[in-house]
Formats: sequence, structure tokens, C-alpha cells
Amino acid sequence: MTANSLRLSNGQFVPGHSGNPGGKAPGVKTRLSKQLFERVEGEYGAIIDTLINAAKKGDVRAATFLASLIVPKAKFITADAADLPEDLDLATAEGLAVAHGAVVAAAASGRIDPDAANALSALIGEHRRVLETVTLERRIRHIEARKVVNLDDLPDAHTSPLEAGEDDRGDS
Repeated sequence: MTANSLRLSNGQFVPGHSGNPGGKAPGVKTRLSKQLFERVEGEYGAIIDTLINAAKKGDVRAATFLASLIVPKAKFITADAADLPEDLDLATAEGLAVAHGAVVAAAASGRIDPDAANALSALIGEHRRVLETVTLERRIRHIEARKVVNLDDLPDAHTSPLEAGEDDRGDS
């Protein structure tokens, strides 16, 4: 392929083809980051001391930065924090409603943070959708097994039941 064939008529590169295939490899430090690293090397203690002193004097940004180093954001949560009953049946609508209510209550009381509540709620919602799909598939298979229908005998989707020969009571 020539360089011109990698471009669209408007001059943009074709999706999936870089304009600089031999560009900087991931992880390679730029000249600026190398210079910064060289300047702070050996000065970490003094930098941390400066941050601590600034935080003690009320610098909120310094305090926040230090706190982020000491107490990293939680990456995962456990359902224990939501106080879900041990005998909860998550295969029923009632069980899913109880689980969701427990998550909302845990978030409202501060036992779990809003992000954790959103993650658990999304998980419960996805579980409900899976159960719903399985239930619908079973019901369809059951209906199809009970009555074999010739699809050619069914009215057109755009045909009203009356046009298809059914009266207004549904019995023909």
C-alpha cells in the first residue's frame, strides 16, 4: 500500500492505520519526563516533607494528594456491606427487590459509597435481565411444544384480527 492509499479523500487516515506506524513505543519516556525524573531523583524525602508541611498549614490539595497515596480508592466491594440476608433467593423477583432495597439502604446509611451501590445495583439489574431471558425462552419453548403452528396460516402482521376472519370476541 502506498501512503496515499492509506488516506481517505478528505486527507484523514483510514481507520486502523496510523499516520505514524513507527511512532513512540508504549512506556518510552519523553525527554521532558526523563528530565523531571532526573531532577527529583534523590529529593523524594524533601518533596514529601514539603507536601506534609503544606497539608499541615491547610493546603487542601497537598492533603488530598497525600491521602490518595495513603488510602487508595477501593477497587471492589463485597455484598456483606449491604447486609444481604443469607437465605436470599436471587432467582425470584421478590429476592431481587429485597437485594436492591438492601443496597439502597446501605448507601443511604453510608455503609457503602454511591459508586459501590451503583455497581451492585447494576449487577442485580443484569441478573434480573438474565433470569427474564431464561424465563421467556422456557415459556416460548413450552408454548411451541404444546401447539405446532403453521406460520403460513397466521395472519399478516399488518392484518387486523377482523380482516383475518376473527370476530370481535376473538373466537372464529
